[in-house]
Amino acid sequence: MRALKLDYYWLLVFAVMIGVYGLFSEPTPEAVGPFEAVVGVCLVLLVGLRGVAATVEGLVSGGRVSLTCYSIALWYLLLVPTFGGTIVAGNNMTDVARDLIPLLYMFLFVLLGPLVRDVDVDWQAVIAYSLVFVGVAFTVRFLWLENVRVLEIGRGIQFGDMRYLPMEPAVTFSAAFGALEAIRALERRRWVVAGWFGFLALVSILPLAAMVVRAPLMLLALVVLFRLAVMMWAPMNWRLVAMISLALWLVMWTFGGSIAGLVLEKFEAVGLNTKGLELSAVFNVVSGSAWNSVFGGGWGSVYLSPAYAEPVRFVHNFPAYMALKAGTIGFVIAVLIVWQFYILRGVMWLIAMQNLRFRDKFKGSAEGACLVALTPCILVQPTFKSLSFGLLLLLTSVGSRGLQKWSSRSQAGGVRE
Repeated sequence: MRALKLDYYWLLVFAVMIGVYGLFSEPTPEAVGPFEAVVGVCLVLLVGLRGVAATVEGLVSGGRVSLTCYSIALWYLLLVPTFGGTIVAGNNMTDVARDLIPLLYMFLFVLLGPLVRDVDVDWQAVIAYSLVFVGVAFTVRFLWLENVRVLEIGRGIQFGDMRYLPMEPAVTFSAAFGALEAIRALERRRWVVAGWFGFLALVSILPLAAMVVRAPLMLLALVVLFRLAVMMWAPMNWRLVAMISLALWLVMWTFGGSIAGLVLEKFEAVGLNTKGLELSAVFNVVSGSAWNSVFGGGWGSVYLSPAYAEPVRFVHNFPAYMALKAGTIGFVIAVLIVWQFYILRGVMWLIAMQNLRFRDKFKGSAEGACLVALTPCILVQPTFKSLSFGLLLLLTSVGSRGLQKWSSRSQAGGVRE
């Protein structure tokens, strides 16, 4: 009974953190306000001494290779770039702190490892629906802005305000998760559930369409097409695929043409938003000295951005950002995270989705939505500094063993098990 009460306590703290973040905070706030402080206190309580002890244990125990590697990486990034940013470069302390906090988010899969292991709940569902809540909360907050006109979505770009709420990774996760769960419910002939998740997907797509956030919109289209293609492998599912395809065609005929046109117009107007020049500028800074090449400019470091024509602290590409702040070593750590949590998991998900029994599970939708949401964070958006990015990595870590099992079964047993 006491253990059960403790479980409820930890879940309550987690729920408070998610609720405050979704309803009142921002993806990358300019300053630490009262709501960010509440989120921070909740994280401190959730991590606790056992989370810190887990990273130390990873350094000295010689146990799991992945835990040891990421514990070393976390402590290295906490110490060396902080020393480089404060003592060597003398960067602004506020900027240093604004880089350090997202680092802790990024390593939630290490820091919250003991909590996930000790508290006996379905953490995959808890984290997935937490991300859905945050995504819907940010969606409603964006649509509630005075300068956002819901009925004019598809007619032009609506930026909202400088908080860029639609860029929050949880919004993309919510849209992808809703779409994949709707298709799964249709496969099981659960029409009401399918309608609910389809509504969730459409609502979550609204801010992305209003702001014309290109990468998530294109990725959502691709994952839905892939999911429909996979359905055709199942016996008699071609009729259901035809019904869903007709429904999607009607939606696209009504709304999709104007949104697709805006996406193409944005490509013609701004291309890739000088992201190639940005990578070149980061490379010039990193290669400017031996210290920067190996250790980077440290937390709080800035560079002259070609896109903004002024010094900025962020980069739109995750590995390039880590190279700027932590040099070659930081770049290697970023590549390791991308390989294990994105590329390898993506390949395993594509293989596992060929298995009918895996597709019929919640895990298939959660993993697929996670991959869709991670893609812009890693490649083209600086949203890897948000709490949701850490939750996405944590969600991927929680489901790792199950996905590996199902991908192995799909390879061994064919596509129609």
